[in-house]
Amino acid sequence: MPPIDWPTLSAGAALCVGGWILYWVGLHLTGALAGACLGLTLAWVGSQVIAEGDPTQMWWALPVGGVAGFVLGIFLIRGLHRFFFFFVGATLGMAMGQALYEWTATQSAWVVANPALARALFIVGGSILAGLAMLYGSKWVVALTTSALGSIMVVVSIPDPLALLAAPPLAIASFLLQIGVLRQVMPAPRRKREPKDD
Repeated sequence: MPPIDWPTLSAGAALCVGGWILYWVGLHLTGALAGACLGLTLAWVGSQVIAEGDPTQMWWALPVGGVAGFVLGIFLIRGLHRFFFFFVGATLGMAMGQALYEWTATQSAWVVANPALARALFIVGGSILAGLAMLYGSKWVVALTTSALGSIMVVVSIPDPLALLAAPPLAIASFLLQIGVLRQVMPAPRRKREPKDD
């Protein structure tokens, strides 16, 4: 029997346990490093132009540009994260709205009498609702995706066909675990309790 693929098993286990956290940390690091590199590059080019070839006169531009790019990169990558999930949800919502319109076109007299308005309402409403749902549920989507991917990586790293049977329960347990971790790391806002009268 072939040996266990420990690197794949370790990576899959990490995704199962903390897939959302790894995604969120990796997202911020990617934005920060990309922003810092861009900020340093722009600061160096700017110092070359302004200082007329003697960047030592503007030595402070590099750290300022790097820090500014670092911070801006985090905000920009978070904005891209939100845009991506909303766009995916809106696209799915448009498809579902179109399907719902085609189904109701043979079921509802109002839809038959107002096809253009009904189609617009289904598609626009579906895209907005699904986009918002995907945006606010992005952490659950990431948790579910990483749980499934991590479970597959774990079972394929074990050279036993019976290990494949463990993929569904492992994915479910991983998702439930990540939900518990997310509730601890990112608790839902709660209303402040009013002080009780003595």
